[in-house]
Amino acid sequence: MEKLFAISRTIRMASSAPAATVERERKAKPTGTPRTMDSAREGMLLGYGIASVQVVDMLQEVHPGEILLEDFMKPLEISAARLAADIGLSVQSVRRLIRGKRRLTPETALRLGLFFRMEPRFWANLQLDYELRIATRASLKRLQQRVKVPARRP
Repeated sequence: MEKLFAISRTIRMASSAPAATVERERKAKPTGTPRTMDSAREGMLLGYGIASVQVVDMLQEVHPGEILLEDFMKPLEISAARLAADIGLSVQSVRRLIRGKRRLTPETALRLGLFFRMEPRFWANLQLDYELRIATRASLKRLQQRVKVPARRP
């Protein structure tokens, strides 16, 4: 995913993301400030099974439509018009999706899953992960101050 998080080069990644996506993450330009997270939460937040990482900077999130375009449509030389016709959506809907102007709905995830012969959950998870990253960026600090975390039991 193009611009999710820049990660220090010394980490080990067990990524399920396509190779082109991981490469775009490495090339992305930072937009935030350096910070670290405890390693147990890093893998869950980043969603890549990373054991121990230092998040250098938060970067601009990547919309699932961009992943569709860069990692599926371009390598397979599929146009927006052909994809739209084959999955039963309007060309305008597909173009809005790949430009990041439309969310990837569960029904669209099913259609893409059938078309690319893969789990629809992959597409649905891309959208969920994208929205969670947006919410994290927008609300995490505020929510950390408001949410009362119960004390751990011994």
